[in-house]
Amino acid sequence: MLLQLFRNGRGFSHCVLASSANAIKPRIKRTSLPHKLALSIYPRPYSTNRDKSSIDYFPRSTHAYLRLIRFDKPIGTYLLLLPCSWGVALAAQSGCLPDCKMMSVMIVGAFVTRGAGCIINDFWDQDFDRQVERTKQRPIASGEVNNFQALSYFALNGSIALLLLTQLNMYSTLLALSSVGLIVTYPLFKRITHWPQVVLGFTFSWGLLVGYSSVVGHCDWTILLPLYAAGVAWTLIYDTIYAFQVFDTMSSV
Repeated sequence: MLLQLFRNGRGFSHCVLASSANAIKPRIKRTSLPHKLALSIYPRPYSTNRDKSSIDYFPRSTHAYLRLIRFDKPIGTYLLLLPCSWGVALAAQSGCLPDCKMMSVMIVGAFVTRGAGCIINDFWDQDFDRQVERTKQRPIASGEVNNFQALSYFALNGSIALLLLTQLNMYSTLLALSSVGLIVTYPLFKRITHWPQVVLGFTFSWGLLVGYSSVVGHCDWTILLPLYAAGVAWTLIYDTIYAFQVFDTMSSV
């Protein structure tokens, strides 16, 4: 059943595009075991009757921009930060705690990088988002934030990330810059492959390499490649769970 899901392109983000274009018909029963399992692991996201969120404590003029970077849904930042923290921790000397300075850089970097990724994702997908009940209220799709404002906000997040790179060595800086292509083009892979979540895994696990090299100045590939592959596989797993969670909201389009 899981293989059938992937063949039909029902991964995390491709499912949004395919469903909104009505290119594929739902073939997975909502009472199937994988669907029940996914909903039993985590609560259903994107409830329309939400309680007061962290965004409500900020001025109303900032709400659209905070929603654009998913400020009220920090799980994406955590998932991006974890590989970074693995790398910093692996590079620590035996018996020593991880480098606090580098860990702080990774925390801020994960936040602004995830924010930039959300902005560019919504920018590329705005036409599809308007056709999906779950995403049509996103700031760009709904018109709360126009394209110029979105790209300016993307540049702001990118500028903060560039400032953080001044705290890294040259090797780590170049390694971090090489991930920009993945961040910017990931949403486009939804249009050309049924496996965009693999690209998402490459992107989210990249911080492992940056975190490790930021401490030791190079990458020990015998250590990092197996863990990087595990990070990609881990992303595939939780992204599939997410796809089952939001399946009902997209199958009606």
